[in-house]
Amino acid sequence: MNWRKFKGMGSLGALGFLMLFQYQNCAPSMQTIDMSSKVTSEESSPVSTIDDVNATTAVKFMNEKIEVMSNEAPTIVQGACDVKQEGAILGWRVHDAEDNELQRGYSVCEQGQFEVEMLPASELECEKAYHVTAKLGLGSPGHMELERRCNHASL
Repeated sequence: MNWRKFKGMGSLGALGFLMLFQYQNCAPSMQTIDMSSKVTSEESSPVSTIDDVNATTAVKFMNEKIEVMSNEAPTIVQGACDVKQEGAILGWRVHDAEDNELQRGYSVCEQGQFEVEMLPASELECEKAYHVTAKLGLGSPGHMELERRCNHASL
């Protein structure tokens, strides 16, 4: 057995092991710590902050109130989001006047706009107001009121 060769290989192995040891990190990621502290009590959805530099990113709807006619096609409502949030996913909800959640879903911010595609208006009660809310991460939510108008033919 060649003692010099064994000593040289052992030294290189120990040095390699020590070099790899410097990359070990047992501490949790700072991003994980930051995100866990940003959980809100009002939402239990998996929507998280996309822009962690600006947590005040707001979304808004094009109209404060809209009236929809009865039909079988999905109801689509448009809103505006920050163009810097391209590709960000936002959550939306539809509530009735008693604050019962009727629908929820997700939309994508594309070119500064998003669309909320709800169930057809025929699923909503006539002459009743509904509240639609959309929110991107921890930013300010956008609100609008939606009402279904029904055509009643008089006899």
